[in-house]
Amino acid sequence: MGIQKTGQSLRVLQPTPNTIKPGQVIKGSILKIYPENKAEIQLGSQKMVAQLEASLSAGGKYHFMVQSTDPVIQLKVIGEQLQQQDHLNSLNLLQQLGLKASKRNIVFLQQLIAKKIPFEKPQLTQSLHLLESSKDKQLTGKMLVEMISNRLPITKNVLEALQSVANSSFSGRLASAMPELDQANVQSNISQNLQKLVSNHAAISTESQLMGERINNQNLFHLLKLSGTIEPAQTFDTWKANITTEQSGRQINIPFQLSEAQLRNLQTVIDDRATLQQNAKLLLNSFHNLPESIANEGNLDTQLFSRLKEQFTQSVLPYLPKNTTYPASSMLQNNRHALSQVYEFLQNAASATPENIEVTMKQLRDVNLLMAASPKDQFLQHLKHTLSFTGYSYEHDLANKVIQEQTSLKGVLLQLMQQGDHNNNTTEQSKQLLHFINGLQLQSVQDTGNFLYASLQLPGEKLGLAKDLQLEFEGRKTEDGEIDSSHCRVLFYLDLTNLNQTIIDMTVQNRNISVTIYNQSEEELRPLAKDYQAVLKKGLNELDYHLSSVMFKPVREEELPGSKRQQSHPSSYQGVDFRI
Repeated sequence: MGIQKTGQSLRVLQPTPNTIKPGQVIKGSILKIYPENKAEIQLGSQKMVAQLEASLSAGGKYHFMVQSTDPVIQLKVIGEQLQQQDHLNSLNLLQQLGLKASKRNIVFLQQLIAKKIPFEKPQLTQSLHLLESSKDKQLTGKMLVEMISNRLPITKNVLEALQSVANSSFSGRLASAMPELDQANVQSNISQNLQKLVSNHAAISTESQLMGERINNQNLFHLLKLSGTIEPAQTFDTWKANITTEQSGRQINIPFQLSEAQLRNLQTVIDDRATLQQNAKLLLNSFHNLPESIANEGNLDTQLFSRLKEQFTQSVLPYLPKNTTYPASSMLQNNRHALSQVYEFLQNAASATPENIEVTMKQLRDVNLLMAASPKDQFLQHLKHTLSFTGYSYEHDLANKVIQEQTSLKGVLLQLMQQGDHNNNTTEQSKQLLHFINGLQLQSVQDTGNFLYASLQLPGEKLGLAKDLQLEFEGRKTEDGEIDSSHCRVLFYLDLTNLNQTIIDMTVQNRNISVTIYNQSEEELRPLAKDYQAVLKKGLNELDYHLSSVMFKPVREEELPGSKRQQSHPSSYQGVDFRI
C-alpha cells in the first residue's frame, strides 16, 4: 500500500529524541500506513508516528535528512526506496549528496550505515578527505567512524590524537620522549620544565625503577644511615645485594620504611647540603693521600689523624642530624675500617648534586606514603597523580583560573609548541606526546544524554603490570550526571607478568554483580580463584553489593567485551534507545 502526495518529506508527530540533530542523514523504515497520510516509522530502534508529505511505501526503507526538530522532526527523503544491495544503496546516497562514489568511500559509508551512526554531510565530506590523504586507511577509517559516532570535530588534529592512543601506550610515549628531551640542547625555561616534569614522573612511576635508579647508590645509603633507617653495621655491598634481589623478583616494595622523624633527619641534611658539600670537598683536598695511607698502613700517624678528627668534627658533624643512631663517633677512629667510612662518606657528600638529592627525597616521601597505604589507596594515589601530571582537566582548570600552566605535562607541552625556537627532534617528540594526551582526553568521557561512558589509561608498571592499565566505565546517568553505581559496567584491561592478557568484565544490575574473567589459562585459573571468591563476596557485601556469579572465558577476539573488540564503536552505546 502506498500514499501519493507532492513533496518529498514527512513530519514526526512525537517529541524529538535528543539524539536527532538537524542536518543528520539517517536510515528509516515505513512500518504501517494509516489514514490521513499518517504512518508508523522506525528510526533505529525507536518507533514513532509521522505525517507523510512524500510518496512512500509500507515496508520500504529510505535515507532521510533531518530538516528541523522544532517543534517536530521534519525529515526529507533522499533518493528512492532502498534496495537489498547495501553497496548500491551507499553508492546512490553518495551521488545524492554530491560526493565521489569511489570504492573506498562506499566502504566507509557502509560502515556508518551498518553501525546505525547518524552523520551530517559536512562530517562525511571531511572524513572522506582525511581518509583519502591518510597512509593507514584501515585504521583511519575506524578512527573516523568513532569520531562521527562520538560527535567529535572531524579535523586532522583530533584524528592524529586518536591514532596516537590507538598506536601506543602512555608509558611508551613517555619512554620515546625521554631520550630526545635529555639530549636536546635547549636552554629555555619551558624546555627545562618539560624535561624536569617528564624525568620526575618517569623516576617515580615505579618502585622497581626507583630502586634501580635512586636507591641503589652510596649517597642514599649513607643518608639512610643518618636517619637511623639502616643498621649502622650494614655494609653497602649487603645493601646493594638486597636491592638486586628485590629487583630480580620485581617486587613492588622497598626494603625500608621511613618514619616522619627519619624523613625530617634526611631533610636536615638536604637543607644544609651546600655547606656540607663544600666542606667535604675541602677535607678531601686537605687529605688527598688518605686512600693511599689506608691501603698501605691501615691508619694515620697520630698528628695527622688528630687534625682530620678536628676538622671533621668542626666542618661536618654540625650539619648532620643530632637525633640519629648513625655512629659518627665510630667513624672517627684511627683504623682501616673507620677511616674508609670517613673517606667514603666525604666522597658521597662532595659529589651529590642538589638535583639528585631533591629528587631522591621526593621519591622517598612519595614511595613511603604509597607503601603505607592500602591497595585501594595506592591505586587512588596513582590515579590522582596520573590525572594531575598529564593534565586531563587542563582546559577546564585554565578556564576557571585554578591551574599553573607548568604544573601539568599538557600545559608545558603547549607552551613549548608556541615557543617555536627549539630543537626539531624535541619538537616532534613533544608534538606526538601532546597528540597522545589529547587523545586520552577525547576518549575519557562520552555523554549520550542519559548514558555515560568513561575511559582511563594509566601507566601500569607502578601497579606491577607488564603494560598500561585501561579502565572503562559505562552506565546510565544519575540526576547529578554521574554513573549510576547500582546499574553499570566496569572493564579492566590488564597485561599481567605471569597471566599475560587478562580482561575483567564486571556488570552491576540492581547492585548484583556478575564478573567474567577473560584469560587464555581460564581452566587453570578457575580452581585458583575459588580461594578468593569468599573474600570478594564478603568485601562486596560490606559495600552493599551482592556477588551473583564469577565466570571464566578464553581470550577470543569475537567474544571480547568493550572497546578491545570494537575499537571503532564502544559497547557502551548498545543500550541507547534511539541510535541511527
